[in-house]
Amino acid sequence: MTLNTELFQIINGLAGSSALLDTVMIFLSEHMIWLTLGYIGIRYLSDKHGAIRTISSGLLAYFAAVILAQLIGLPRPFSLGLGTQLVEHAASFGLPSRHTSTLAGIAFQSFELKWKSWKILVIIAVLVGLARIYTGLHFPIDILAGLAVGWVISKLVSLVYKSEK
Repeated sequence: MTLNTELFQIINGLAGSSALLDTVMIFLSEHMIWLTLGYIGIRYLSDKHGAIRTISSGLLAYFAAVILAQLIGLPRPFSLGLGTQLVEHAASFGLPSRHTSTLAGIAFQSFELKWKSWKILVIIAVLVGLARIYTGLHFPIDILAGLAVGWVISKLVSLVYKSEK
């Protein structure tokens, strides 16, 4: 058994042990991305340029993750009959995690912009990634790859914006 599978089984092995923890993890896994996007919408009122950059970074990270998942073709844990799946999901490819890529793109761009909230946004990206493992939708490597995709895309977005000045 690989380290990736072992870590998945440790984290996902907690699923179903606590109704409260399951509820929190399902919320993080499914809804936290929308709250984060709502926060960026509020930021738009005071920092249009920054909000557009963070949304651009998040969207580009999402699309990069979609393309990479098709190219890599790594199945999700439940497609292999592993773990406890708490959230319904199509049997698509999971590496990298689109949720984590998107949130990491937003979080790392907020760091580039020197927003005070960047640390909270990074924590949200990591927590959502952990929740995606807990709910049986992703392997840990999917989440690490999502964080990497978000970081790379954020750096590229920053380079483009800096070259326009």
